[in-house]
Amino acid sequence: MKPLDPAGEPTSGPTHQLSAERLRRIGHYLRTARAREGGDVIQPAERTPLMPQSFAQQRVWFVEQAFKGTAMYNMPECARLRGDLDLDCLRLAIEEIVRRHEIWRTTFGLANGMPVQRIVDWLAPEFTFETSVGPDPEAGIRVRLADLADRPFDLTNGPLVRVHVLKAAERDHFLMLDVHHMVSDGWSTGVFLAEFAELYAAARTKRAARLAQLPIQYADFAVWQRGYWNEDRIEHLLGIWERALGSSLSSQLPIDRPRPAQPDDTGNFRLFEIPADVTARLKALASTSRTTLFAVLASAFSAVLNRLTGQDDIRLGVPIAGRSRVEFEPMLGLFANTAVLRAEVDRNAPFVDLLSQVTRASLSAYAHQDLPFERLVQRLQPERDVTHNPLFQIMFILQNMRMPVVHLPDLTMELIAAGTRSVKFDIVFELYEISDGLRGWLGYQTALFDDSTVSRLLARYGEFLADLVASPDRPIAQIGTGVDPALAALRDGFADEL
Repeated sequence: MKPLDPAGEPTSGPTHQLSAERLRRIGHYLRTARAREGGDVIQPAERTPLMPQSFAQQRVWFVEQAFKGTAMYNMPECARLRGDLDLDCLRLAIEEIVRRHEIWRTTFGLANGMPVQRIVDWLAPEFTFETSVGPDPEAGIRVRLADLADRPFDLTNGPLVRVHVLKAAERDHFLMLDVHHMVSDGWSTGVFLAEFAELYAAARTKRAARLAQLPIQYADFAVWQRGYWNEDRIEHLLGIWERALGSSLSSQLPIDRPRPAQPDDTGNFRLFEIPADVTARLKALASTSRTTLFAVLASAFSAVLNRLTGQDDIRLGVPIAGRSRVEFEPMLGLFANTAVLRAEVDRNAPFVDLLSQVTRASLSAYAHQDLPFERLVQRLQPERDVTHNPLFQIMFILQNMRMPVVHLPDLTMELIAAGTRSVKFDIVFELYEISDGLRGWLGYQTALFDDSTVSRLLARYGEFLADLVASPDRPIAQIGTGVDPALAALRDGFADEL
């Protein structure tokens, strides 16, 4: 695929030679440029009893209606709070966030066959408090958190925000915030944490909170989106994506069992780590190749999938923040979109060639991220099957959004895994940076895969990464083919169960 500029035309220069810093600047430029474009300023929309859903909300809504009673779109976030927790201040802080953001006091339904959102003046979040008892309170709490995370939401009546506090000891509490994807996304987690820290501190110290009023709300975005993205603009983006993805569609791992007739998102998770020395060399490869760590990791993962499946055309789903304008950055709500990243793997070509191609595809996906995913599905017309996504079955994520540093009076906060058992795709592969390397997890649907299959995938990926950094100019077929003691040790670190 040829590299594309933001207007959708092939570029003449080597866009794969962009540093990570320049990519960040491009992202900021695109967001601010769109805010200035033609004097286009998003104005508050007139409030009516029924407001339109955004494109992303509508996509999630239809899936939820098809498979009621599922928790696949729950977004539980958990933290451990050590110290003097003030429950009244915690409640006040979260209730103020709900007051500030209309989307967290919104429910959803149909009107004349069209999906709508209903904003109410007040919709109290669900609060629960429990004390864990038994010989191992912490173990009991972690089981309870997993159970709570698997409770479905009622989109019609709400509330779509739940707060659970579980007490392990006098100065040791676990906090779970569980919200539905219709009203939140990954970026929203950072917004919530920043506002919660300020509001809790203000309540605890009896001072006024220092938070600016929001000029627009999520419903204003939904109304604007439906007006701005008219058929001409959507058709332009559809043409770009159609040329980028071609006629071949999704790639997938060979599954161990036939797909069930009805979707089953029950999953299991495997933890893994990439050591600091390998991570440092992967970053160095990204720097010398003038690309990003994400592109290196996604290219390597595509090469491993090629080796395991025999498929040369690999498709990965990648989440896009969707905050393409600066006005959207301080807001809660579902802005995230999904893009399809295409990797065309030639195992006889050097890895760096694949890396260049994936970099170009990533740049194009970012520049044209606003196309509603469902419109792309409609245009490409893949064979539809309710049991899996029509364009990809593997989601690949590098979580590089910086979470705010949270300072709470008389408390320390540690974010922990929620322990959910739901996996939305065949496989979800997520990595994030830590101080001494990369850490991550692979979630897989247990109706499709044996644990041994997933362990083999992780082992091959670990071997490939460790061998890749030694000489990335080699043909892909020659990378990660031998197992020396160092590679075996890395592989073994990819086999922990969550």
